[in-house]
Formats: sequence, C-alpha cells, structure tokens
Amino acid sequence: MIKKIKAKPLSEIGMEWDLMCASRQAVIDSGKDISLELVTAPCLLQKVQKELPTSVIDVGCGTGFLTARLAELVSSCVGIDASGRSIEIAKKKYSKAKAHFYKYRISEYVTDIPFDMCVANMVFSSDPELSCSLQAIHNMLNAKGKLLVVIPHPCFWAKYWNFETEEWFDYGKEIFIEHDFSVSLVKSLGKATYIHRPLQQYINEITSNGFQLKELEELEPVGPLPAGYRYDYPRFLFMEFQKS
Repeated sequence: MIKKIKAKPLSEIGMEWDLMCASRQAVIDSGKDISLELVTAPCLLQKVQKELPTSVIDVGCGTGFLTARLAELVSSCVGIDASGRSIEIAKKKYSKAKAHFYKYRISEYVTDIPFDMCVANMVFSSDPELSCSLQAIHNMLNAKGKLLVVIPHPCFWAKYWNFETEEWFDYGKEIFIEHDFSVSLVKSLGKATYIHRPLQQYINEITSNGFQLKELEELEPVGPLPAGYRYDYPRFLFMEFQKS
C-alpha cells in the first residue's frame, strides 16, 4: 500500500528501520537486491576508487554493506545511521571490516578530523532533516571534500512504484509517502517512509549548503540481470558535489 502522509520526524523513520533492518540484511545476504548489487554500490565504489580519498564517512549506512566495502579502499572509514538496530547488525556482521559504526543522525555527528569524502547512498530520500544534514556534512569535510550522492531518480521513481497517477502526487512538491519497503526480488519487508523531492529541490538544497555540482549520472546495471527481470529506465541518480 502506498499513501501520502503528513511530515514525519527522523526519530520515527529510524524506528521503522529498526523493525525491518534484520530482514533487509537477510535479503542483502541472499543476493536478491539487484539494485544494490548491480547499480548503486558499484557506482559509488567505482567513484571512490577513482578519487582515492584517505578517509570516508558513509552517512545513513544502514546495516553496513557498502561501508564495509568502502573500508577496503581507504585508510579510515566511518558509518553512521539513525537506526540503532541497524548499527548493531553492522558491528556484528562486519566486525572484521576496517570500519567504525556509530548510531547518530547526520546532524548530530561531529568530528575533530575532517573527512576527504562523504557518501550518501539512498539516505536523503528518507531524511526529513535534509538541510541540517547537509550543513553537518559540509562541516565534517575538509576544504576540498567531496559529497557523493545516490537517490531514487525523482523523474522515474513514481512510475516505478506506480503512484505517478495518484491524485495526490505532484512532481514539483515535497511529499512524504508511506509504503511497503521492497527490493528487486523481495516484496514487503516492512513499513517505510519515502520523501519525494523534485530534482531541482535536491540540487538547490545541496548547493545552497556550500557545495558545487560536479557530475550527474543516470545509473544503469553494471552486470547481467536475472532472467525475466527488466530495467527499462534509470531508477537511480548519482550526483557528485565538491565543498565550496
């Protein structure tokens, strides 16, 4: 079920992920999240490997799948998430990774040693505190720090989730949407909140918080898809920003 709802605080969204993060990790372990395995994670790992930063922070790291792989590429890697249960799973599941995991909302995290790069994979679309988060990210990066962002493609996500024809949907407005969280090959993992924002709002919000847009890419799978699985249009959008 998909429906428009009133704005929801981050604390409540964090609790939603507390309830379904174990099921989410089980799906990741099974290899059934095609978008994570073949689209979003490969994109970000390739971009990080190209830039060769020394330190990276993964904001909204969830249960740590991407963070653990980022840690293989850099000297220092931190993952933070507002879901305490997700962080517990990350610490246990990826205990051998050269990564540190902490329960923090993005706006709360403070560091004495700035990072070279911040990765935000599929987190801004569930963050009701986007401006505060962006200010915090700006503060935690060094003078030439970069922000790598992957979001659901604002132009196609409504089509993919079949709510573009709902009378309440308006592409040009910020809308909080409650839905059954699903991934490529597994449905209904639990209740989740998605925040639709038009692309213009994302770019304006990020650049107004001290970043310059350097690259924008519509993402496609990097490997063969399961038989019968279709990927007719880009579902995800990558953006690279530099601190200014």
